Amino acid sequence: MIHTIIFGGTFDPPHLGHLAMARAAINDLGSDELLWMVTPDPPHKTDARKTNFEHRYAMSQLCVTGETGIVVSDFENQRPGPHYTSDTIDLLRTAHPERVFSLLIGGDSLRNLHTWHEPHRILSSIEFLGVFARSDPEQELAVFERNFPDFTPKLAWIIADPIALSSSQIRVAIANGEDLSEFLPSSVWEYIQAHGLYKDDQDVIAAAR
Repeated sequence: MIHTIIFGGTFDPPHLGHLAMARAAINDLGSDELLWMVTPDPPHKTDARKTNFEHRYAMSQLCVTGETGIVVSDFENQRPGPHYTSDTIDLLRTAHPERVFSLLIGGDSLRNLHTWHEPHRILSSIEFLGVFARSDPEQELAVFERNFPDFTPKLAWIIADPIALSSSQIRVAIANGEDLSEFLPSSVWEYIQAHGLYKDDQDVIAAAR
């Protein structure tokens, strides 16, 4: 069986932290491939303002250029929403019966997993739940074990070098005129500059206040 990791997100913008997570997950979980799944409209972020999907997809492709085993996917954008992870996994399993799938998430998502749509269905359908380990993951682990005690054996902690800023912080910094090139692949930074993304975006600045 081919082992594929699903790494979903808005990637607005994709940064070096995302890339470090993807590389570490491939190594730590021993997978054959990682699907960098650009989500068009996450159900839990319906009120959040997002950059056009085509821009986020293009930046993601630039971000992973030259990487072995990482494939940018627009799978969720090819179907109508809401784009629940449980549905995405089932559709992928149906389309690719020769594969087993794991899911990669961040520590904050682990703590909130019980609020996702059909979380037990998600956990039942994956091989591993790869979780990007923070410096102190005990809180996230305790919440998970309380809500999903039968699935603890599926947890796999992923160790990767974090970056100091999140995507939302990067957007705010760019809107404020700061140079964030050190946190992004050069090709992604050049794309942002060429298309004027996040620049002088007062909605982004206001949302951060």
